Amino acid sequence: MTDYAELVRYEGTWTLERWIIRIQRWGSILFLSLIVALVVTQVVTRYVLADPPLWTEEFARYALVWLAFLGAGWLVAINDHLTVHGLDMALSTRGKVILDMLVQLVQGAVAVVVLLNAPDFLRRVSLQHSAAGGLSMAWVYGSVAVGFALILLHSVLITVKDVLALTGRGDLRHLDAHGVPAPEDTEIVADAARDGDGETAWPGFEEGTR
Repeated sequence: MTDYAELVRYEGTWTLERWIIRIQRWGSILFLSLIVALVVTQVVTRYVLADPPLWTEEFARYALVWLAFLGAGWLVAINDHLTVHGLDMALSTRGKVILDMLVQLVQGAVAVVVLLNAPDFLRRVSLQHSAAGGLSMAWVYGSVAVGFALILLHSVLITVKDVLALTGRGDLRHLDAHGVPAPEDTEIVADAARDGDGETAWPGFEEGTR
């Protein structure tokens, strides 16, 4: 089970990655706070003042869309999207790394397709405006482009980590469900990273778990 206290502590491996993850996290917090503020405003003005502004409900929906796509990129970075485990449980540690590379390849390919079509789509929807607030719909659908750009970026960074792990120059923290193994799991995961001769197959892994 994910330990969310540990989840918050894991902020990537490299400085650039850490800053991107922090921006995504605080952006998600901002949009969630905005949704709460808009919904509370809608409730108070509807049931207390009996005169609710139409734009609050509309903007709350758009903030939810932005929250979803910013959060999607963040969850890719910390490897915490909903996952059905099956094949990976039957693979060796090396096999899991290779499988993860394939997952990132497919994920990145989907993101590339979306991003290639995004400019033309955003040009067309920019002519449309929201009914209540008059907001250009390009600002709303732009969240999709931003979200998939972040997903592509994190897929590339994770693939680099996988390659480094396969060549013995990196650790496997990014493959754990939430980046940092729980204390009781550290020994088990470290043992799984050893080869048959008792030598560590993944240099730096044990040092990187905590």
